[in-house]
Amino acid sequence: MEIPADIDLSEARLGERRRALGIGPDDRARLGARLSQVQPHWPGFLDRLYERLGAHPETAALLARPGTLERLTRAQSRYLTTLFSAEHDRAQAEFLVRLGLVHFRLGVTPQWYVATYAHFIGEHLGPLGADGAPDPADVGALVRSVFYDIGLVLDAYGVGDAIARRGRRAEFVTPHGGVAATPAPDATPGSAPKAPPAVLQVHLTGDAVAERARFLGIDTGTAATLRSIADALREHTPSVLDDFYDFHSRHPETAGLVPEAIVARLRQQVSSYWQELAAGDFSRPYAASRLRIGLIHERIGLSLQWYFGGIARQLASFLGSAALRGDIERQRALIRAVFFDLTFVVDAYLEARAEALARAEGYATELVASLGTAVAVLDAAGRVVSANRALLDLFPGDPGLLYRMRIENALPAAEVRAVIGRLASEPAQRAVAIGRLGGRPVKFTAYRLAQRPDLPQGATALLVDDVTDVFRAANDAGAERARLLELLDSSGAVLWEMEPQAGTLLAASAGTLALTGYRDIWFVGRPGAWSSCVATRDRARFDAFLRELVPGTRRAIDYRLVQADGEERWVRSHVVLQQDSAAAGPTLRAVTQDVSAERREQQQRIQSAGVLAGGVAHMLNNSLMAIGGSLEMLSRTLRESGATPTGDSGPAALIDAARAEIEIARGTTGKMLAFAGQQVLRPVPHALDELVRAELGAAAGVRFEFETPTWPVMVDAEKFGAALQCLVANAREATPSGIPVLVRVRNRAGSSIEPTDVGVGSDWVEVEVLDRGVGMSAAVRRRAVDPFFSTKSQDDGHYGLGLSMALGFAVQSGGYIAIESSEGVGTTARLRLPRRLPLEPVVPEQRRRNQRALLVEDHALVRRVVAALLRDFGFAVVETASAAEALEATERDRFDLLLSDVRLGRGMDGVELAGHVEQRLPGIAVVLMSGYSAEHLNVRRLPQHFRFIEKPFTPEALRREIDQASRSAPARRETPTPAP
Repeated sequence: MEIPADIDLSEARLGERRRALGIGPDDRARLGARLSQVQPHWPGFLDRLYERLGAHPETAALLARPGTLERLTRAQSRYLTTLFSAEHDRAQAEFLVRLGLVHFRLGVTPQWYVATYAHFIGEHLGPLGADGAPDPADVGALVRSVFYDIGLVLDAYGVGDAIARRGRRAEFVTPHGGVAATPAPDATPGSAPKAPPAVLQVHLTGDAVAERARFLGIDTGTAATLRSIADALREHTPSVLDDFYDFHSRHPETAGLVPEAIVARLRQQVSSYWQELAAGDFSRPYAASRLRIGLIHERIGLSLQWYFGGIARQLASFLGSAALRGDIERQRALIRAVFFDLTFVVDAYLEARAEALARAEGYATELVASLGTAVAVLDAAGRVVSANRALLDLFPGDPGLLYRMRIENALPAAEVRAVIGRLASEPAQRAVAIGRLGGRPVKFTAYRLAQRPDLPQGATALLVDDVTDVFRAANDAGAERARLLELLDSSGAVLWEMEPQAGTLLAASAGTLALTGYRDIWFVGRPGAWSSCVATRDRARFDAFLRELVPGTRRAIDYRLVQADGEERWVRSHVVLQQDSAAAGPTLRAVTQDVSAERREQQQRIQSAGVLAGGVAHMLNNSLMAIGGSLEMLSRTLRESGATPTGDSGPAALIDAARAEIEIARGTTGKMLAFAGQQVLRPVPHALDELVRAELGAAAGVRFEFETPTWPVMVDAEKFGAALQCLVANAREATPSGIPVLVRVRNRAGSSIEPTDVGVGSDWVEVEVLDRGVGMSAAVRRRAVDPFFSTKSQDDGHYGLGLSMALGFAVQSGGYIAIESSEGVGTTARLRLPRRLPLEPVVPEQRRRNQRALLVEDHALVRRVVAALLRDFGFAVVETASAAEALEATERDRFDLLLSDVRLGRGMDGVELAGHVEQRLPGIAVVLMSGYSAEHLNVRRLPQHFRFIEKPFTPEALRREIDQASRSAPARRETPTPAP
């Protein structure tokens, strides 16, 4: 059987194949030494192999032909002998090519032929090892030799080596028989890789995927085994890739395909390939992604021979790794998975041959004469015997001189001689070259013409096409595409297109790898792939958002996306649902960007504002405490001296006015702390309908709707009242006179909340405040809850802290506030608090009072004021300025009350001090005070009998907290009650 002339079996070429696979000089010796060991297993192996082929519909008919099975058995027995014993020389290579030609003529498709090698390797692992555990070096030698043989067999099919693709259209045959046509690039081995398309598209259907998996013996056990070695593959991948890229970066034929600038990205993609394989997913979408791998490698000009070489090197290394060494079941699972992938990669490399252009035969003379393409008919010596007008125009001399002139003299271009010479020396029917003629880019195409009476013997046709416009358009389009790709990559955006019903991605840009950790080919064709990466707590909201899209309307949504490594990122998708005339139904197109940095910046801004608010509040509250206490002492002094006010400007009136301003300032600092989520809350079980009634009562201009009974919530009643009053006040100010504000209180089960709402899935008690006022513009709505933002004048007492305070309270209470507003329509504010079960109430002990108080306060004026209040209550007071002084005092005296600030400068704070004091003085009542925030004091973590009071406070408030502390202090000794 004659070997095709275009198959290069020279020693130089065979040596390149062996180097690409990493075949060393001892590989043949190793396999030869195992020949007698594996030979007894061949009859059983071949019986099982042909049983598999007979069960497969595509090959069963071939085996049914008389004598076929016997011939194949003899051929395969001979092949197995050469696999283990023959030298890698030309004779063996010719045998393998002829073996491929036999299978080709029998109609065995290459992808199925390749699949059989999985059984060749897998079933020889056991016989290779005398004790059932083969030497890793023997396994590597077998894998590399098998892939060497596969490459030569595929040469017989015409897909083993890269084929010149210049200026034609390639068709890639899919396993189900469909054809995906795509322009083939101008690429040759050694050139820099062309960028893959920005958007990959694939539509793979059919039962062939499941059929191949069955043939390869892939089942749920195989998938489970692969998942069990996923971590081992991930750990071993870096060393595998070091070897892979070290070889290919040094080899002339592939060095240009892996430039250093993209090696890091390619390493990440190859790593991702092995992780995807180890996931054990052999579904149709996974097979589609494997098909795309082959298509991408074909497009960049990497021959199937080199692709197989890379896979062989990597597979051999993995099989010899510590995790798989000697474990035949794990090794077989990996081999089956790799060959499953390879069959689809081969599919992508199968190209339908370009149809021959119409020859001069059959063309009307006038049509040839009028063609814009220059046409010349040449005799066997390359002389012009016929030409059309377009070719005469290219000839620089007298047209009469052209007849019988050698074509290379008529058209002086090296490419003309090249295509004519190639056609004369090769059996091909066509040769193509791109060159320049008269400064213009042209395409030369030479055809071998069929023999006819009116044509000279060995006639050929030469077509010359001016491709200036094509080159210009291609260059412009390529430059524009490159700029767009560069812009897309620099923006970090990902483009994707989805079929909405099944959630199947039809297209995805290459940026998915950086954003999600998965490659674009992992997403494309996989139903629900994008949604599966959405964080669980955001998925229902995301899916509902997609369902509610209206064709032609653009909307955006923020959600969390889970990367392949498990980390979450905040992303924003701008989505539009469009009806594509070329599609059966609407398609969903989106661009997604990582907004994690924006979210972090926003969070940091809020946290910074909170820290600032807390610091300012602490300083102000201490000052207000000192001022308020001083006013109280001044007022008492005036009363004791008998001084009386004189009109509105008398001392007592001025004191009262100052007290009122202190209360206003105290409310402002409280709102600042609320916005920052740092106010101290005392949540207890409440029914919100009762709190709303108690807070608003019969307020004018308010209409109520109650759903009773409402579920209990844990809430600080005082702070809730402040937040509610803020929402109602805003609504009443925005509503025209005579129109009531609606306050609605109801239970909201998680299942009843809109899917796009952040509260979906949880139970809430909702207070809704609705008005039909002027509403907010989009710009105002975005800033509505920002602190110190207000559309009203500060002269009227509006400082822009109301909504920020309400929001901070809601968030700190475990809930949230949502605001909907439209100009001219009105505003709806929803305050939701989480449903909670009621807690058991604390039953205080019998009321008791203290006599001796230990006061700890580092602010001198505040310490002086508070000590005076304690003495007014009847306590003997010991004043200290630090925790150290306080502990020294407990060594000298016993105390019934500890009243301490939380922040005490350096060293121990008030909470730690209280713990030490209680150990020394069991039963002491403890009250802690602070003008700062819950950032430094979480009241909920304090012992239940500790009390807390915020600065500034009134004497009555301090007296109440001391009474509560006295009741709840454990094992209190009975003491006489001091006089007030």
